[in-house]
Amino acid sequence: MVDCVLAVADGRLNEKKVVRYLPEECRNVKLIRNETDEQLKYTLISVAGFFFEQDNNAVAVHVLNYLYKCNKKRNGAAMKQYLEVGLLNNTHGVRGEMKLTLWCDDLDYLRRFQVLYLDPEGQHPLHVTALRPQKQGAIIRFAEITSIEQAETIKGKVLYGDRADGKLPEGRTYIQDLLGCLVVDADTGTAYGTIADVQNYGSCDIYDVQKGKAHTLVPAIDDVVVEKDVAAGVVKIRPMKGLFDAD
Repeated sequence: MVDCVLAVADGRLNEKKVVRYLPEECRNVKLIRNETDEQLKYTLISVAGFFFEQDNNAVAVHVLNYLYKCNKKRNGAAMKQYLEVGLLNNTHGVRGEMKLTLWCDDLDYLRRFQVLYLDPEGQHPLHVTALRPQKQGAIIRFAEITSIEQAETIKGKVLYGDRADGKLPEGRTYIQDLLGCLVVDADTGTAYGTIADVQNYGSCDIYDVQKGKAHTLVPAIDDVVVEKDVAAGVVKIRPMKGLFDAD
């Protein structure tokens, strides 16, 4: 990491100066030189934060730019082709139908998939022949499953859909793509942490933004979320006053 920061900051830092401002647990050079390590992310956030506090925005922005590149590389490799859409929680009747708990927005979205999969690699396809609502979930039938005995063998399995079959409308984002994204201030570039979880209690999505051991809940509303670039692994926000004051 020290070598990375030296390069990013155009030689304006030296190794001793960088290490001086790192958290104690980040000072193992072998650890923080590993670009794929989560510790690198928080180390760079700490370094950038220090220079923002010193009004040395030019150096801080260089550091954050490098962090974006690291995050883009990591997220680009991590974006999944097959996404979780629901859970086969029980059998229904004796002809192979199954009860499905939805992990996606609604049945209209799920109907885009003619084929679903029993694994995150897309190796075990099931062809959907029928799909209808039931309470908060759905009843689903597959061409390959025609008896209760066959249905029992896949009860409790997670269903996956190919993202190529379920393209989202403009401005919509898969939750799984948001996880791990770096959250930064749209105006100052200050890094607040990464998205550890996304919850929804009815009115809007809530981002659980984690920095070290601290968690901050951020409402994903238009007044707060300015830009979501999941390909780059970055979400830009304008936080409400006081949201991160304790950080």
